[in-house]
Amino acid sequence: GDLAADILAEKQELGLPFARLFPHFRRPVADQIIFNVSRENATFALMSALPELAPGMAIPWAVPELVSDASVMTVNQIRMAFLLGATHDRPIGYREQKGEIGAIIAGAFGWRAIARELVSKIPFGGGLLPKAGIAFAATYVEGKSLERLYRVGSGLSRDERKLVYGEALTKGKDVASAIFDSLRRKKR
Repeated sequence: GDLAADILAEKQELGLPFARLFPHFRRPVADQIIFNVSRENATFALMSALPELAPGMAIPWAVPELVSDASVMTVNQIRMAFLLGATHDRPIGYREQKGEIGAIIAGAFGWRAIARELVSKIPFGGGLLPKAGIAFAATYVEGKSLERLYRVGSGLSRDERKLVYGEALTKGKDVASAIFDSLRRKKR
């Protein structure tokens, strides 16, 4: 198999330092970062929607007035930008990555509008998995575009973003379904 993948399977905690030092590690480490943050955002989208499904259920961290799900997911995408920048041995930080961060923030409004529109058209609870799938896909597309920017100097084109989004949405729905099933099993 691939030596980098074998090493990373055994020593995940070494991924970022190895990627900074050895270019061969960058792609697999970036792919893992993108998947993990996308999964985190899908999980958060599911968890933040639970109070909507069970209004009497009080989940302290899911108070929409205090923290919108879009805000949390955007912060996760900014964290992903920092990790991907570090993976490609780029200077990281708000000042150093202001263009990328600005694009993430601008994109968040569009993704949120898409998710809201979709969820509003699906009856009681049916929008839960699609919402989580969109959260996964939106984060995945942002990650793939950032990874490409750091690797070759330009992000994904509009057509490439659409293609990656379609693939990621399918993957995101599968991930969301697995997360939801896992949550249901834990409740029992």
